[in-house]
Amino acid sequence: MNKHSIRDYLGCELSTHVSTFKETSYDDVNGEHLCQDESTCHVYNFDAYVRKTYDDSVLPASPDAIHLGVKHIYFVEFKNRPARLINKENVQKKFRKGTGILQSLLSEFTPRDCKYNFCVVFKSQSKPRFFDSRYIERGVVRFELDALNGEFNRFYDHIITEDVSFFVERFKELRC
Repeated sequence: MNKHSIRDYLGCELSTHVSTFKETSYDDVNGEHLCQDESTCHVYNFDAYVRKTYDDSVLPASPDAIHLGVKHIYFVEFKNRPARLINKENVQKKFRKGTGILQSLLSEFTPRDCKYNFCVVFKSQSKPRFFDSRYIERGVVRFELDALNGEFNRFYDHIITEDVSFFVERFKELRC
């Protein structure tokens, strides 16, 4: 196991949970996938890892997926609803618990210029006919994760909260 490559280090631990963004974005309540991407490599089902690792009685909340880039890690929470309908406390709980789990997974990791990203991906809203408030909402939809990141000594280099269309168009540019 390479202690300097995030992909090698975590990939070994998560190897039994290889997945896709499509699979990890499945919303079992509505029976649909938020994301259709099956081509991005090095995606792991983090929920499955947590279910396998932790006892059901103490099962922590956690983000849905983890994507390991060459020098980037993306922790991804999918929400199959518009941003205004997302429960902020639920996202914060997943941020806290998931970050704690990730930090303990990385306790023996000695990174070299690795970047950590936390992403909340939500359902795209259709453009309204008259006043488009989506631009204003985009600035508000941060779920107070920047403040929580401060509690973790700025563990994440970037917190990205965008709709799924942003990720479809721009994810490859984020230096996966």
